[in-house]
Amino acid sequence: MQVAPSLIGRRGVFIVSLLLYVGAGLYSARAVGVGGDEPHYLIITESLLRDGDLQIENNHRQRDYQSFFAGELRPDFFERGKNGQIYSIHAPGLPALILPAYALAGRLGTVAFIALLAALTALAMFDLAELIGGRGVALLTWLGTCLAVPFLPYAWMIFPEMPGALLVAWGALWLQRAEERPLATWALRGVALAALPWLHTKFIVFLAMLSLGFGLKLLRRPARLSALATPIALSVAAWFYSFYAIYGSVNPEAPYGAYSRIYVLTEYIPHGLIGIFFDQKFGLLFFGYSSLSAPFQGGTMCVGAPTIRTSNQSSGGAPIGNSCSGSYSFTFSTAVMNQYGIDPGDTVYTQWWMRDPASPSTTGLSNAVRFTVCQ
Repeated sequence: MQVAPSLIGRRGVFIVSLLLYVGAGLYSARAVGVGGDEPHYLIITESLLRDGDLQIENNHRQRDYQSFFAGELRPDFFERGKNGQIYSIHAPGLPALILPAYALAGRLGTVAFIALLAALTALAMFDLAELIGGRGVALLTWLGTCLAVPFLPYAWMIFPEMPGALLVAWGALWLQRAEERPLATWALRGVALAALPWLHTKFIVFLAMLSLGFGLKLLRRPARLSALATPIALSVAAWFYSFYAIYGSVNPEAPYGAYSRIYVLTEYIPHGLIGIFFDQKFGLLFFGYSSLSAPFQGGTMCVGAPTIRTSNQSSGGAPIGNSCSGSYSFTFSTAVMNQYGIDPGDTVYTQWWMRDPASPSTTGLSNAVRFTVCQ
């Protein structure tokens, strides 16, 4: 019979992935709603749709988020622009990408669009694995990666990770394939990869790695290399300039104001590198202004959306073994509360989310703490 191969081929992988991601995504959107940074990306999209700009203060004041978020949504920012306006700390690439889907079908349409990107990502990963190891390896890669955590639930959540994963998967696939393509195709590939830093600052690392790989691959084909590199170079230059235009500095950390100078320190690098390979586990504190009791990756999520995430920390535990000897700490100093807009009288709910390799979900949640800020 020839039915089985067709069911487990490229078409089957794409269709099964798409149906799974869309179905689970729409169910989650109706049952759970948006959380974390999702409403902040959507309010930027609202600003683009209503005002044609990235200035979100008026959109929060007018509660333009009511169609997708029931509570009070505070602007997620640290530093005002040099014109005095509030710009979100979240990159504008994802809001611009989802704008057509959001304009046509709202939040549910956006979820379905992210699911489509996830299905394309799964297909690209399947193709890459098949190219390297054959059909059996490709199927195992798809099953073990695209139908497991953390691909799920990012496959339908409104975060930049899935569009970024698609671009990186495409880039790796283009690098692996030995094929002749016209200059226009290489230029389009350059345009696609050039979007990476606009989705999230961290993706500049992937863009640099892919650019180096293509530079070596196309070293003896200068016309193709130029067609690919030109849009990337122009995009990176425009990306740096966007920080200068808004904040008066080309530093990508400018939107975070004093936060990065206080908490993003080079002294964290040595024990952080050790923690990647040994017992020390990374975690982060997140907090919000409402309580929740919902299952989450083997634990209980106690902080209601929207949540604010702090930077990663290493537990500083024993360098080897599973001694659970590490600990985390975070100080809600006056500077931090000013940056996050925490006022006297506010009740804050906090919880730690950390790596836990022994857990089936590979992460764990701490007990939660609630406190009220005094005068």
